[in-house]
Amino acid sequence: MVADAEVLRVLIEVLDEFAALSPFHRQRLGSYQIKLSHRGLLDAILQLCGVPKDRLRPICSSIDKLDKEPWESVRKEMVEVKNLPEQCADRIGQFVTRSGQPWELVRELRADAALCSGQFGAEEALADLERLFAYLDAMGNVLNRCILNLSLARGLDYYTGLIFEAVLTDGTTPLGSIGAGGRYDKLVGDFAGKQVPCVGTSVGIERIFSLMEDAERELAQATGRVIRASKTQVLVVGIGNVDLVQRLKLCDELWRAHLAAECVYTERPKMARQLQYALDRGIPVLAILGENELASGVVGLKRLSTQEQIQVDRGSSMLQAIRDWITAENSQQIHHYGSDPEGNGRSTTDEVPTAHTGNKPTDPW
Repeated sequence: MVADAEVLRVLIEVLDEFAALSPFHRQRLGSYQIKLSHRGLLDAILQLCGVPKDRLRPICSSIDKLDKEPWESVRKEMVEVKNLPEQCADRIGQFVTRSGQPWELVRELRADAALCSGQFGAEEALADLERLFAYLDAMGNVLNRCILNLSLARGLDYYTGLIFEAVLTDGTTPLGSIGAGGRYDKLVGDFAGKQVPCVGTSVGIERIFSLMEDAERELAQATGRVIRASKTQVLVVGIGNVDLVQRLKLCDELWRAHLAAECVYTERPKMARQLQYALDRGIPVLAILGENELASGVVGLKRLSTQEQIQVDRGSSMLQAIRDWITAENSQQIHHYGSDPEGNGRSTTDEVPTAHTGNKPTDPW
């Protein structure tokens, strides 16, 4: 159970990192808990309640709906759809509606003589959970984030031991789990021909990003900052007969300098289309190439937020000018986590920009 505890510790660390980005992120993501259970314990409970072994998984799939539906609806499905006797369903309800502090609930289950009679395997599952709780306590009180919840079923058949889900508890966010996992010792063996013990977790990254987008909007509103829809910093623009090859060469210069740049991938796009492309994605800087610029070895730069324009030599002067503007933009903008998929995603420079000078070019717009 050491590996199980470590996986849970990793999941909690990841979720805490997301929540620590700002007070707005903490408000959205900080209120979560890890629901724990054990597939062996659930199987033992179901057998105690009279469920035949060959019907354990179908009944588990019904129990798995308890995070979205009331017990009455789940009970009705068990009885009317899956033909489970009513008294059997009622006994199941006495268990799966229970949750609480892990150590306390395990002690209560240990005291159930019928469950721990040695007939159903509950003792082994409870021993697993007790070892897990001890390890989690040793790992920085990770257990404080957890509850033991007997309604957790994780309907997938391949789980063999520990199962868990991370869920938000603020009561205002209509999302399901934001992380989940468990032990699946037999899954790899089904393909590899030998038994390979496995435990793992996954993070609901799309759900988390949705919450982070909400937090970003709240942060932007509170601070007066602007949300950009793309991480691209520079759009390379061609004027007149400047073709895609020339624009890609300039993109390459910017990429080599660790600036996030792109261009419109058609041969000679109209100026209006390129400008609209930058405006739609919140790209702050245009690097403008016309026939005169190519002949002179210069590039025109335009900062869209201020309409400031300069003309600089290609090379270090151009790069420093762009970095100056990007630094100024970053003090006013935050990136949208659902960034535009057409952006190249290249990282920005960590260098500290210095002042530059340049000549103002003719406005191509």
